[in-house]
Amino acid sequence: MFKQVLMTLVALGLCVGAARAGEAGTLAVRPGMAPQQAKMLLRMEARSQALRRAWLAAGHVAPDAAPAITAGKVVKTDLNPIKAPAAPEITVTFQAPAGLAHIGACFSSSTASQEICFQEVLPPGPTSPTAGNATIEQPGGEGGTLSLYAAPGAWSLTDLYIIDASGAATAYNPGQIASLFTGGSTFQVTNNGTPDTADPVITAAKVLTPVVRLSSPNPAFGAQLTVSDNLSGVGEICIDVMDPHGNEYSCGYDVPSSPRSGTVDTGTSIAGGSAGTWTIYDYDVCDVAGNCVYDANPSDIQSLFGTTTFKVKN
Repeated sequence: MFKQVLMTLVALGLCVGAARAGEAGTLAVRPGMAPQQAKMLLRMEARSQALRRAWLAAGHVAPDAAPAITAGKVVKTDLNPIKAPAAPEITVTFQAPAGLAHIGACFSSSTASQEICFQEVLPPGPTSPTAGNATIEQPGGEGGTLSLYAAPGAWSLTDLYIIDASGAATAYNPGQIASLFTGGSTFQVTNNGTPDTADPVITAAKVLTPVVRLSSPNPAFGAQLTVSDNLSGVGEICIDVMDPHGNEYSCGYDVPSSPRSGTVDTGTSIAGGSAGTWTIYDYDVCDVAGNCVYDANPSDIQSLFGTTTFKVKN
């Protein structure tokens, strides 16, 4: 089912369409995808659409071939967050007939539910390279370095994306990545400090808006969660909801200015939605280290929130 995902990301605030999960070669938001991966993927999809509009407006036709990554290498194979900055770095060999515009990648920990995503954005123009090698590294691109709480052990490259100047995009899954990165697609983390590998805990939740009015200035679903974390503190909270037609609206991720615990209010914009019975589709809570709890099981949602639905009226 084609999903319409509404996500109020910084500097975006727009609706982007996600391809069917699991389709080869497409930008696809998968159920249960880690928050950093989903956020980066939605940013890339928005950029892909913007590039496509600009490309067609300039009178160009869509290129015959999609951009492709033909080989890759993990440059830094041993990282220690205590020796900051501990930043992943990869190089890729690519082909982009319309010109390279964007490359992104995500690594996931093998010992905790942590991930790190980073990306490189090239300004569009006639000088955009159509083939060659590109390096994605931090600091320097968009993304972040490993936190001081990073889990020790192996981190694997799980997601890889490329977009050309026409907006065409290609995504690679772990199996495809393994065939491209013949020298290995992992790096090892040594953390002699205080790694945080435990997920945050959610002990209670309730719906604050059993009825939402679309005529209100900022129509939004509201909920309150009671959360805690053993070390780094709760950093992100997200609740996704679904309208009566099966369109998903995402929270845009509530990111606090400092770690939190205890009772926390969060909201999900449903501006532009339709009246009817809406469903709480899923939720996730992440700590500052990046460990996340994700749940889309209706029974679990019912048990936690006391309901799986809320009403929306005009």
